[in-house]
Amino acid sequence: MRKLTLLLAVTATILVFAACTPNHTHKISSVPIVVREATCAEDGLSHIICTECGEVVNTFIIPKTNKHTEIIDPAVDSTCTETGYTEGKHCADCGKIIIKQSETPLKAHSEETIPAVAATCTKNGLSEGTKCASCGIILAAQKETPTIAHTYDNKYDEDCNVCGFVRDAECAHRDLITLSGYGATCTSTGLTEGSKCKKCGEILVSQEIISMQPHTEVIDAAVEETCTTPGFTQGKHCAVCQAIIVSRVPISPTGHTFSDWTTIKRATEYEEGIEERVCACGEKETQAIARLIPSTGLKFQIDGTKCFVVGLGDCTDANIVIPSTYSGLSVTHIGNEALSNCTSIKSIVIPDTVTSIGAGAFSHCTSLESITISGSVSNIDWHAFTGCTSLTSIEVDARNNNYASIDGNLYTKDGTILLQYAIGKKDTTFVVPNTVKRIGDFDLGLYTFGYCTSLINVVIPESVTHIGPYAFAYCTALESIDIPLSVTNIEEGAFYGCSSLANVNFNRDIQLRSIGANAFFECIALKKFSIPYSVNYIGEAAFAYCNALTKVIFENTNGWSTVVHLDTPLTSNMSSAELSNPSTASFYLVSTLWQCEWVRE
Repeated sequence: MRKLTLLLAVTATILVFAACTPNHTHKISSVPIVVREATCAEDGLSHIICTECGEVVNTFIIPKTNKHTEIIDPAVDSTCTETGYTEGKHCADCGKIIIKQSETPLKAHSEETIPAVAATCTKNGLSEGTKCASCGIILAAQKETPTIAHTYDNKYDEDCNVCGFVRDAECAHRDLITLSGYGATCTSTGLTEGSKCKKCGEILVSQEIISMQPHTEVIDAAVEETCTTPGFTQGKHCAVCQAIIVSRVPISPTGHTFSDWTTIKRATEYEEGIEERVCACGEKETQAIARLIPSTGLKFQIDGTKCFVVGLGDCTDANIVIPSTYSGLSVTHIGNEALSNCTSIKSIVIPDTVTSIGAGAFSHCTSLESITISGSVSNIDWHAFTGCTSLTSIEVDARNNNYASIDGNLYTKDGTILLQYAIGKKDTTFVVPNTVKRIGDFDLGLYTFGYCTSLINVVIPESVTHIGPYAFAYCTALESIDIPLSVTNIEEGAFYGCSSLANVNFNRDIQLRSIGANAFFECIALKKFSIPYSVNYIGEAAFAYCNALTKVIFENTNGWSTVVHLDTPLTSNMSSAELSNPSTASFYLVSTLWQCEWVRE
């Protein structure tokens, strides 16, 4: 109603009234009927009609509107071949474009795989390709692939498993011939076993050369040559082919190698002697020893029925042969110091008549090199050979019942007492035989090693119980001595004047009882000395003039006293505390109380 009123108000229209029919009064509708709506392009139209007869009573013009009737122009999607458009709008009445549609770009192709087609042995294949799933355009063209080889079960199969193509197949080598081989030896190569096809002759397993084998070596033992028969070096031969691998070289016989001559019968002034030498093979040679020619001019002394050699007299021989008789008497004794200090004598031979050699008989014969003692000698007095600084050999007749010679040194017959070392030897070390119980003896021999200037070391075995008087006196090269536990007595002057002696080593369990007077007198290299626990006597001047000795260690300091031998012996007790001080003990022994005997109760 409002719309109609507005239209009537604003529109200038020419009203046309229809004439009512006679006897009819129109009944006019209260609301106009719109016949045509007004648009933006043309006016609209409405009628007032009679509600009874339907006659149009009035017609009204509805003016054009200013509002468009919008129609949406839908968007069109683009494809891979055609562009698309965005959504737009236009007026349904006037056709005016309200929102213009815009082009949208082409879409990418939607890629789809074209499957590959496998090649066969009769038909080419195709590689994989691609196309657009939307438009069908080919993006990647398929390529032709070549046919593949026929498929067979093995190289001997004739029919292709796929297409049935028949080929000329290789020989199946089903019928084989064995080619025999043989082993190698040390003289020829071998050949391995092989095989070939009987049908086509093809070698299926080649034969190969086997290298020659090494020889089977057998040692041909060396044969040691002897004095009279040749020897051979070690050789080798092959146990299989007997070929010589290492030749045995002949070695000429050595010829006899004889020992030194040994006297088996001493020559005398009356008959020749015999000496013998023996080869290792047992062959012996003997030769005569010229009859001895007694030295003349020697000085003799007769005492009843005894005849003594008492001096060199007018004899000028360097090699002395003591005669067996003098003035019709047998020469039985060589007197005390008879040939002492005879510096021209080089050798002495004592006859079978002599029974006794006096004290110092040959002492200080500084040129004396050898002495031969007969089987009759039964007594050799003390220091008979003292100071014979060139003496290298003391030989004793094997028939002698009292004395023996071992390696040129003088022993008692049973080997228990070493009486005299041949001090002219140049050896620096000497090992005392383990049969020896005493080195030297006051009654039988002094100065056993005395005046030896070459020995640096002497090895004393545990069989030795006594080191005798002056046994090593003036051994000026002796540097060290080990005293074994068996030694109970070191006697008077045993190491007197050993100027190089720096070490005296006692076995820790030694039962040494006494150290004699002058035992280490003037051992000027001694700096330290231990008195074993078991010692109960030290003689006078045992360490006198040991000027370097500053430490004396008493293993047992109790019960010591000193004794001075005057008209009446004077005894003084020693303090254990003082003797516990090595310097004080040394001072007493070397300096203030060196003339005393030391006694322990």
